[in-house]
Amino acid sequence: MYVAHTSNDAVDVIDSRHDKYLHSIPGLSGVAGVLVSNERDLVFTSNRGEKTVGVFPFGREEKLEKVRVGGFPNGLAFDPSRNILLAANVSKQDDPTPITVSMVETKKKILVTDIIVPGRTRWTVFDSKMDVSDLSGPPDVIFYNSRLHHIYVAIGEPGVIDVFDTDAMKLNQTVKTELGAHTIAYNPETDKVYAFTPASHRAAIYQDV
Repeated sequence: MYVAHTSNDAVDVIDSRHDKYLHSIPGLSGVAGVLVSNERDLVFTSNRGEKTVGVFPFGREEKLEKVRVGGFPNGLAFDPSRNILLAANVSKQDDPTPITVSMVETKKKILVTDIIVPGRTRWTVFDSKMDVSDLSGPPDVIFYNSRLHHIYVAIGEPGVIDVFDTDAMKLNQTVKTELGAHTIAYNPETDKVYAFTPASHRAAIYQDV
């Protein structure tokens, strides 16, 4: 078991089978938390005092590496399928710097991006069930409507367009086109979607709202 010992700038390692303290991992300034990935046998630390996250293989703390993030990291969440660590950064009182959450690629040990958020963060959670959505069939063409936050997926078999809401992360509606309608186009100025229906030699026009 790993315990973040913030006042000691260290993580304590406990043998939970024998209820015994083993040792500490020092040099983790202001460490606020520890996250363990059973899927990847990795351990992550949020080092709030130095704006870094730590990464090391389970049981191999001598391999610890640090990645600088865009704030003072607190809560951590990990997506093992993409090797992406998400850190919720907190801020100091009256600090005008924008608050962010940081995405770290754990294989390359690099900061991928900082995402500005509207308020003070503290914790993060990864929900694997919301990570993917079922489609009506094999996808052919995809477009993203950044204004309405919709994704249009053309599916030639059975002949539909699946419309996903990227805010709610769910299927919004399924629009029937025609069997074999593999191709669509999208006009971002009018929010219109065009489906080419080869069997009937037509083009169908759909207005999104």
